[in-house]
Amino acid sequence: MPMPILEGRKFDREADRPSEVCMSLRQDFPRFSFDAYRYKIQKSDLIVQYDFSIGESIQFHPKVILRNVGEQIDNIKSGLLDNLVFHVGLAEVPSYWKATCSPLVEINCGYLDSTQKAWWKHLFLHGMGEFFYTNKIDFADDTFLEISSTDRPTTPARPLDKPLAPRSLVPVGGGRDSALTLDTLSKGNRPFRSMVLNPTPAAFRISARVQDDPPIIVERTIDPLLLEMNKRGFLNGHTPFSAYLAFLNALCLVVYDYSEIVIANERSANEPNTVFNGREVNHQYSKSFAFEEHFDSYMSRYLVKTGKYFSLIRSLYEIQIARGFARLPNMFRDFRSCNKLQRDDRWCGACAKCVSVYITSYPFMKEADLLGIFGSDLYEKSSTLELLRALAGKGPYRPLDCICTADETLASVSLAIARLEDARKPLPLALRELKSDIHSEEARIRALATQLLGSKGPDRLPPYFADLLKSTMEQTA
Repeated sequence: MPMPILEGRKFDREADRPSEVCMSLRQDFPRFSFDAYRYKIQKSDLIVQYDFSIGESIQFHPKVILRNVGEQIDNIKSGLLDNLVFHVGLAEVPSYWKATCSPLVEINCGYLDSTQKAWWKHLFLHGMGEFFYTNKIDFADDTFLEISSTDRPTTPARPLDKPLAPRSLVPVGGGRDSALTLDTLSKGNRPFRSMVLNPTPAAFRISARVQDDPPIIVERTIDPLLLEMNKRGFLNGHTPFSAYLAFLNALCLVVYDYSEIVIANERSANEPNTVFNGREVNHQYSKSFAFEEHFDSYMSRYLVKTGKYFSLIRSLYEIQIARGFARLPNMFRDFRSCNKLQRDDRWCGACAKCVSVYITSYPFMKEADLLGIFGSDLYEKSSTLELLRALAGKGPYRPLDCICTADETLASVSLAIARLEDARKPLPLALRELKSDIHSEEARIRALATQLLGSKGPDRLPPYFADLLKSTMEQTA
């Protein structure tokens, strides 16, 4: 439905250069404001609403609902709950600010010290690198973004410093990384529970495989005005969604009484996709090890001193996760990772994410199982070849998606070729072409595959979780 405040504001994405649109919008809308937040308990649910504005005419009111919070929420001090809710709102800001890229982000409902302002500016500039890249926006100038906040409060918010229940909160999206993480935790003796945001069928199925308790359900609602602005050609693109999840889970830690957020982000997330204006662009920045460290430090200083945030599978490459997942046949039909059709509970079989999952799974799973998941052999598709070359770093940039690294692509292809040749089976189309491409590197890539499968990257696991992961992965080596 047309909205009066947008009359006369429409951009042609084909004709208008995004960088010029950005410049025009920044001049017309110099200030983005986070004005207020409010929350209430209604029928055992915590309902939160945020008020954002761009100038005097554009207002947004996104919501988030935490289902079945229980009576323990009555024991949480209002100042602590205010601080946690406020920070979830801060993490929501990039999704709305991006429409105009206003040079000033004004926080009118909470205080941020100089360290916090620098932290949030860093998140904007690094977490939205893909957004700047795809819209060709020069963000390298230090004056591109300023963050201001209200004056120091008379009673500054303090992080929670009392112990929380010794159990793990596990955000689950429905992919094999979540599945492997939950299965690994199920082998231990520490209680854990899934958290699903706007849950997909796959998230429910995977959670049900390893635990009797239903997952914690959270629902996030996008303001329809933002969607209308997207249709009208206002600036749009990728935001650091996993950063939003991190702050949302910090709120859930306290509301539902858990002591650690155990995420499922792998080592492959550290690799950037391209370079723009002298800065690395990483689609998965807020899934990276760098962000994990930054957020855990921020959480302990400003939000929950007694809480922890870490990835159980941080030390593993995607190809190692694929090998671990291959021993969980009861989950083969449960998981979904396609970012295009996950909501439809399907695989498209044509995007970079589908191809990445397929090629890293291929060396470790039976062909019949792969066909049961994807419906066809993706190596037989000519369209897969172009994606494979891009995934392997043979193009101008690697696909902007949650994908395996360039080395893992080459290693997966090498292992697939070796498997088929050992079985004296013909190579499908894409593998025939790739074999020709990498012919001169065969020995190096075979050694690379062995190295990747046996490697262990840095992580921040407490001893109990480190031992649990080690035991699980030893079974798959």
